[in-house]
Amino acid sequence: MQSYGMIFDMDNTVIDSHIDFVRMKREVMANLSSGGCLPPDAEKLTVSEIMALAEKVPGKGDLIRSTWALIEQCELDGQRDVQPQPGIEALLSRLEETFVLTLLTNNAQSVAEYSLKKLGLFERFSVVMGREQLPALKPAPDGTAVMMQLFPYITRGHWLAAGDAWIDAAAAEANGVAFLGYGPGRAAVEAHGVRPLLWTEDWRTVSAQTLLQLLQERAEN
Repeated sequence: MQSYGMIFDMDNTVIDSHIDFVRMKREVMANLSSGGCLPPDAEKLTVSEIMALAEKVPGKGDLIRSTWALIEQCELDGQRDVQPQPGIEALLSRLEETFVLTLLTNNAQSVAEYSLKKLGLFERFSVVMGREQLPALKPAPDGTAVMMQLFPYITRGHWLAAGDAWIDAAAAEANGVAFLGYGPGRAAVEAHGVRPLLWTEDWRTVSAQTLLQLLQERAEN
């Protein structure tokens, strides 16, 4: 039985997708605005934060559902030419003997399953959670907490979250979980006050042994 757990983000961490987040936010804001449901200062918020506030407005169920439909279409459009991130398949093979591998995404469950199955990666994860299964979306810590609760035999200090964005790091940090960063977004993550356990721009440079050593050192400090 693996005694460590790892929670991967999906887009731009496990897979190379091309979701147009600028388009998504524009369409979300326009749709919510048309129904008088756009939160104040929406320009400063992520789409998940906008939706979390909009869902609190009573009597707007149809508007919220239509907005989620727009979001899902943007997600699907971004998966058309999806590819695995370089080195991710070999990394999962290196980790799977030691870590329970899970995936947590703000995307729709159907989109996550479509992309991962298309690339032959779905079965590599013990659990794949899309937004329908989450109490709240990242950067909220709820999804990470739910994932950890599924594996009560893994202690908090033996968990590691991997992602490319500050929302992934924030969700991990709020749960006391170490963060492994990937890609070009390190400055944005650190600007939100998260110090990654390790940062890489190439999955081929990461080994299970290195991660275990860093987690052990973190526990001792």
